[in-house]
Amino acid sequence: MGIGEKGKVSATLTQLTKDYQTNMKALREATLKAGKFAWQMLWTGGAADSIGGTGLGPLVSKNGCATTMRALCAADSPSQKRAMAYGMSGQPHTRSADLLQVRRRLRLRRQNADRERPPSLPTR
Repeated sequence: MGIGEKGKVSATLTQLTKDYQTNMKALREATLKAGKFAWQMLWTGGAADSIGGTGLGPLVSKNGCATTMRALCAADSPSQKRAMAYGMSGQPHTRSADLLQVRRRLRLRRQNADRERPPSLPTR
């Protein structure tokens, strides 16, 4: 690839990215207007027009909690206008022991509820 071709490839990739983001924005807006959502379009933090990611983690940390919560609660925040996906406990080394205990209790309650369900009702 010659020097001139590298510039063309870069410009092409830049335009492809812009076109993709424009199309995703139109699709996201039409999907939300219809009262629907697609998991691929979930907001996972970051820019208001981001398409999300698969590495979910907490959006709020102990440092800067109040500032982040104010931003997330603002009327124009994507957290108020878009379907969201977020990780509550982060990576294993950052998980809260309290949150893990809550998860265990919820799991036990669901298991107990499934055992107590009358046989005529469908199970999960």
